[in-house]
Amino acid sequence: MRIWIESPYDFAKIERMVRKSGIKVSRTRPDFVIAYGGDGTILIAERKYPGVPKIPIPKSRICGKCFNYSAGNLPLVLEKLKKKEYTIQKETKVEGIYRNKKIIGLNEIQIRNRKPNVALRFSLKSGSVNYKMVIGDGLVASTPYGSTAYYRAMGYDPFAHGIRIGLNNCMPKSEPIEIRKIAKVKILREEGVLLADNNDKFISLEPGSVVTIRQSKEKARFAKIL
Repeated sequence: MRIWIESPYDFAKIERMVRKSGIKVSRTRPDFVIAYGGDGTILIAERKYPGVPKIPIPKSRICGKCFNYSAGNLPLVLEKLKKKEYTIQKETKVEGIYRNKKIIGLNEIQIRNRKPNVALRFSLKSGSVNYKMVIGDGLVASTPYGSTAYYRAMGYDPFAHGIRIGLNNCMPKSEPIEIRKIAKVKILREEGVLLADNNDKFISLEPGSVVTIRQSKEKARFAKIL
């Protein structure tokens, strides 16, 4: 068994605990990835190792997705992993596609105005919803996993299934828009950006750009100890 540790904090502390358990620490094709930090560390770990089961260990107080794991009970968690006493919990991901570029998020995909002092104008079509003109800061297309994060902070309720779009400080006001298959967003005026989660890399959008948003075929996986 191989485990990698993704952490902006005390990597050496967790590494010693893993090695002491007899498990190899390796960034090459790990079987599990320990995300030692907060919710942001989980997003980074999933981006670097998509689909590899994550073990979230809280270091930050902002870690709503860390189950009941802690650095203190990590030795027990590792022993149960070796005995295969765990289940895999799968989580939906969302993707945004512009031309031949794709960006994938565990929490959300965002389309927003590049210049914060200028409103973005865009159209939005998803199923029976067809907004010819939306004016504001953009939108957030959230997964259930991310619906307790930025999506909720915008005033929308968390949800359990599918992908839902919330408009970010926009007119017209809108209830959550559920994506049945795909959503199409066209930039009408001003420049925008397409981004995912806390990824520093983003895709630039200009008037005429059309973005497709849909549920990704990829799944995030988390190891849940029995």
